[in-house]
Amino acid sequence: MDAAWDALAAIYPSAQIVILGPAPQVLPVEAATARIDRDLAGAAAARGWWYVSPIDEQWITPANYTDVIDTGAGRDHPPQLGTATSPSGWPRRSRPYAVIPSIGTPP
Repeated sequence: MDAAWDALAAIYPSAQIVILGPAPQVLPVEAATARIDRDLAGAAAARGWWYVSPIDEQWITPANYTDVIDTGAGRDHPPQLGTATSPSGWPRRSRPYAVIPSIGTPP
């Protein structure tokens, strides 16, 4: 990850980079997914980059789970069309983030 992020920063030195964390594929959120979310948040913060946590922002909840996750055998992943469209219940933003709720104002 560090090498990829270093390359990104080198290619786009004046960009405001936003890291999008993992969304839970099952509920409750698995410990490994929560750990990845925390690790990415810490790494982004160390670089002064924004971080958006779908876990903290509760993008996937018991109320919308069956709308945004394909629970077929061995899947537990957004349905193929779910990654290209915004199914019922998927969070929508009417405007870009001015403040990232997970970390506050831009670094």
